[in-house]
Amino acid sequence: PLRRRFEAAALILLGSAILTGCSTPSDRLPGDNRRALCPLPALPSGHTPGDPAIVAALFAADGIRLTPEQTGILLPAAAREGRMDRNALRRTAWEHQRIPLPVPADETGLWRELGNNHPLMILLPPGPENRSFTAHIPVAWNRTRGTLDLLNGDGTVRTLPDKAFFDRRVLLRHAALRLARPGDLHRRASDREELLPLADYWFHRGYLRRADAVYARLLAHHPDDLDALIGRGNVQVRRG
Repeated sequence: PLRRRFEAAALILLGSAILTGCSTPSDRLPGDNRRALCPLPALPSGHTPGDPAIVAALFAADGIRLTPEQTGILLPAAAREGRMDRNALRRTAWEHQRIPLPVPADETGLWRELGNNHPLMILLPPGPENRSFTAHIPVAWNRTRGTLDLLNGDGTVRTLPDKAFFDRRVLLRHAALRLARPGDLHRRASDREELLPLADYWFHRGYLRRADAVYARLLAHHPDDLDALIGRGNVQVRRG
């Protein structure tokens, strides 16, 4: 059976008003100082403002429309603050041929993901601006001005000093969440944080040969990886 320690189904960030337009591929050359999502993610109608609206916006930015009932399953009322139902998240993403992927929210990772136009969801820990963990989507980072723009769950965008955000790196655990397409990952995945969710996805979908090949790629670099060893064993059991 699959068990994924998909640690950060949550986590977050930024903002106030976007002063310039979105970046284009020509803006993303080495040395550029501002990157932004294009188009700006929109909050789908019908969802409760706050975290449910941000979760719906993350999926909608990748062409997936969730119902309010589905976001309610991902964010059950009984869940601890700032936590999602990780199994429900994985199932919902898999049903739409997506893989929920934890990615670094440090300076390098965030800059790279914005440059690749990948929407991320982050949980902003309690601070002067918010009394509880709140979900956001980083939409722009201006390194010259030292500002990060974040989409809030009420549809507004606010700006935080990038230093204030990255100073919270311990609480954020360097983690953000994005939805990845299996085909894209299969072609270029190279580290454990990408290979393991990809192998689990192929296994869940019944593509045992692909799952076995990805587990083998992971074990080639990490021969003692327990999750990969168990996953490969599950493939052999399923094959009979």
